[in-house]
Amino acid sequence: MSIQSNRPPHHDLHAIDHLPDFDRYRERAHQERTRAINHAMSLIWSRMTGRRTRRQKDAAFWVA
Repeated sequence: MSIQSNRPPHHDLHAIDHLPDFDRYRERAHQERTRAINHAMSLIWSRMTGRRTRRQKDAAFWVA
């Protein structure tokens, strides 16, 4: 028989708060999240600047 909690699954605690801090688990998780976010932002930024550069080159071509 399982005990059910009255808390919703998205209560105010973080998802990893119930885990022990063994071998700096939280610090490593934070580093991994930060690395993934930075990588995604880098991809987005390079895509945006690439589009802008292509537009500028196309505009210069058609104006010339």
